[in-house]
Amino acid sequence: NRMAESLVLFESVINSRWFLRTSIILFMNKIDLFSTKLPKVPLDKYFADYT
Repeated sequence: NRMAESLVLFESVINSRWFLRTSIILFMNKIDLFSTKLPKVPLDKYFADYT
């Protein structure tokens, strides 16, 4: 799942010691595609912690 892989990559970057004192801005592109897919495929199917 690409979303899970992207999340792992993002977490590894923001938790890196190189970015301890750095502000992070997350830009989300293709949010329109995400919002159309969200009603069809619930997040809890891929992320068990999401309720």
